[in-house]
Amino acid sequence: MGQKANVSSAFARVPLVVRTIPMVAVMAVIFSLSHQPAERLDIPDIPFVDKVGHFLLYTLLALAVLLVPSRDLRLKQPKAVAGLTFLLCLLYGIGDEFHQSFIPGRHAGSADVVADACGAAFVCFFWLLTRAASQKKYSADE
Repeated sequence: MGQKANVSSAFARVPLVVRTIPMVAVMAVIFSLSHQPAERLDIPDIPFVDKVGHFLLYTLLALAVLLVPSRDLRLKQPKAVAGLTFLLCLLYGIGDEFHQSFIPGRHAGSADVVADACGAAFVCFFWLLTRAASQKKYSADE
């Protein structure tokens, strides 16, 4: 437990601007991929492969967004943190689809937003489950 506490307390001292770097990096990757004209994309002709890609990218985005709030906030208000993480990912997905509608050969798709939302919801749900399980274990150890 001592080593885990040291890692957590060390991460808690990381400045906010540094904690946002992974989130901004994932957003930049998503934006870059969405900005590619259709003829430059080399997506395999496998059913739903693009939806799997959306799901995976937005799981990464949700994980990165969960790094941004302070440890204290994540501990005290995990449901609010998860809810805001999901909302931010959903809004970014909607905005990304809107942006994509202006790219030659691309179009906005509600199914893509659903895949994005599912990826973010997956992370938020399991993050809340692991928090609840660890809090239950922690209180049982006391």
